Amino acid sequence: MLPGGRLIDPATVYASDAEWLRSWPRLVRTLGGFVMFGAEDGTIGAGCIRELADTIALGVPIAGFDPGSGLREVSGVDLIESRSRSARRTGTLRLGGPALLDPP
Repeated sequence: MLPGGRLIDPATVYASDAEWLRSWPRLVRTLGGFVMFGAEDGTIGAGCIRELADTIALGVPIAGFDPGSGLREVSGVDLIESRSRSARRTGTLRLGGPALLDPP
């Protein structure tokens, strides 16, 4: 969908969440675009919400991935009720129309 794009999965590149969080502030400034992948039910964790906020603050183009329709615009995040929330299940990604990310 984004020829020449580079997919970075923190779980396979970094030894721990702490290492990822230390690297993220430098990495986010190098991104030409950011694609969010939710779990099968569309949920994302607290770390993903931070990544989303940081990319918005820096004006990085953002898309969400929907297995059925590809890259979609991220129209928001619905927070999960606090008593049902966990670090890995904090909100549900809300996707809108087709994303307007340009290939690198």
